[in-house]
Amino acid sequence: MIYRGLTWDHPRGLMPLIAAADRLAAATGIEIRWDVQPLEGFEAAPIVEIAEEYDLIVLDHPHLGEAVQTGSLQPIDQVLGGASKELDPSAFVGPSVRSYQFEGRLWALPLDAATQVSAVRADLGPMPDTWTDAVAASSALRTMLCLGGPHGILMALSIALAEGAEPDERGAVPLDRLRDALELIGELAAKSLPVIDVNPIRVLDRMAAGEVDYCPLLYQYVNYALPGAGHRVRFSGAPRGGAGVRGSVIGGTGLAVSRRCEPSPELIDHLCWLVSPSAQTRFIPRHEGQPARSSAWTDDGLNDSSLDFYRGTLPTIEQSWVRPCHVGFPRLQNVLSAHVRAVARREARAAEAAATIIRTLEKDGTNAH
Repeated sequence: MIYRGLTWDHPRGLMPLIAAADRLAAATGIEIRWDVQPLEGFEAAPIVEIAEEYDLIVLDHPHLGEAVQTGSLQPIDQVLGGASKELDPSAFVGPSVRSYQFEGRLWALPLDAATQVSAVRADLGPMPDTWTDAVAASSALRTMLCLGGPHGILMALSIALAEGAEPDERGAVPLDRLRDALELIGELAAKSLPVIDVNPIRVLDRMAAGEVDYCPLLYQYVNYALPGAGHRVRFSGAPRGGAGVRGSVIGGTGLAVSRRCEPSPELIDHLCWLVSPSAQTRFIPRHEGQPARSSAWTDDGLNDSSLDFYRGTLPTIEQSWVRPCHVGFPRLQNVLSAHVRAVARREARAAEAAATIIRTLEKDGTNAH
């Protein structure tokens, strides 16, 4: 029997799944053939089309609204049956499990966990702890902001969260908090390298190459904290704001089962194993992956080898915010991020951009399409 899977084209998203598929094939003869797509892949091809081609899909939780509306997925708790009781939310970091819940069902396994944190080259000393410290550090260090794709609005919301804002169901925060966040981004941008329309991988590649020293907020990748990847990168909690909060928006990826899939008992066992303590703490990290189980994030061996990557960012992911996942929100993130980049480039004033963002969220935030 052969199943087809689709994941994203980075070692963190691919290598553990290939190694696990080899393990499954050796034990049962069942094959999973994994293909890859870019991080932005769901914007290029609707998930309903992907689900017609693939049995297993690795996705970001904001795409669940479209996936559920189009009937593209099977509820993972239904697929697993009684085994789903092993998915105790408290056994996974932060709101990892909750992020894949929608309309009363669980739609994906919390395979991989990440949130926005700070990153500095490991040989350059301590990490700035607050947003005030981050502004000061950007004058002394070669700093790059991560504002490409959806990351502009996600950074703005994280700064607002750090100042005590509580987003509503649309993702909207109080206007003054958003304005202040955009002003801070503008201040940071004035002190940073001019390239801002980049994703975390591009920023971290430049840090590993010795071309960038510091990024105050981006999604974490353990691969860059390990030996052998050029200059090692140290990750730490997101900067604290005036409210003492390390504001951050959870990311990571979940493993979903499409409507076309007819999972065998062996495949179901394999899916359960992928999120088991043994796979998450040993197998997945050994194959360049980034686990989601709390037991992995607190494991001494994993932290010793990664400059305390997991333990050092655990408080941030534990208080991270879950984005809305109604239909169209992924597209809306990109639309709103363009306004953030305009502020960073001094093409728009923070107050005007904040008002435009809030109006857009009020108009489209619950009925995005």
